[in-house]
Amino acid sequence: MPQHLKYRCRIFSKSIICCCFVLFSCFLYIPVSAQKSSPECNLKAQKAFSKQKYAEALRINEQCLAQDTHNAGFWLMKAECLRRMGKENFSQAYICYQKVLNLSPNSSSVYNNLFVLAAKQDRWKEGLRHLRRGMRAEKHAETQQYFAYKVQIVKTLILFHIL
Repeated sequence: MPQHLKYRCRIFSKSIICCCFVLFSCFLYIPVSAQKSSPECNLKAQKAFSKQKYAEALRINEQCLAQDTHNAGFWLMKAECLRRMGKENFSQAYICYQKVLNLSPNSSSVYNNLFVLAAKQDRWKEGLRHLRRGMRAEKHAETQQYFAYKVQIVKTLILFHIL
């Protein structure tokens, strides 16, 4: 092989090695930094939530969501904070619950929370739909019976125009 081609091959191979190293180190750095801060961030939000400081928990949880928008737990925390902060936040809470269902479609507890949200707004028929979906999503027989029982109660109350 001629000398000038050997020189170009060496430069090309060194540049490829450098590029691979830079790309590899970038991919290593981003997930590790997100993993370190996400659990810590989530713990802070949970502590504030357990102390019923929902606005603070929401603020901290927003930082968690900025790091990982595909974490169903972060969206659930946001929805719960918004729901407990009052009726003016119900529409935002509903959107967050829907995002949780997009990320985790078989979460029966989210359907139950959507029922509670609809019930607080006197939207009983919509709440009934959420209960039925939760019943279908639930895998455990005891919890399915619980959902079925709730469905029957709400249907009866709607039938007699109590709700």
